[in-house]
Amino acid sequence: MRHEGFGELLTRYQQGRVSRRTLLQGATALGLSAQAATLLAMRPVAAQSTPSAGEPSGELTIVLPRSLVALDPHGAQSVEEATAVVSSHIFDTLVVRDPASGELMPRLATSWEAENETT
Repeated sequence: MRHEGFGELLTRYQQGRVSRRTLLQGATALGLSAQAATLLAMRPVAAQSTPSAGEPSGELTIVLPRSLVALDPHGAQSVEEATAVVSSHIFDTLVVRDPASGELMPRLATSWEAENETT
């Protein structure tokens, strides 16, 4: 069995390959306090470049500050930041109302016409 240092464990956590729980368990096993491991895990992660050559993997990994409980856009968790972020990527709308003017602005729809002025 291969033993890894905290730096390697932290890198795996930042890449999304291990959970926060695994990070904290590994850190405490290595003698770090849970608070120190949490502080180190919260530091900003540099953007990683994607190689231009090669086939796309077809997988997108998104790191969120919390775990998702549900994706119901009208459910109790819909106000949580993680749910709102993911929902905005999944449940986009055709139009959005401009808060300043009240006019409808395009989102997914690029154009639209009213069939009848009264409807």
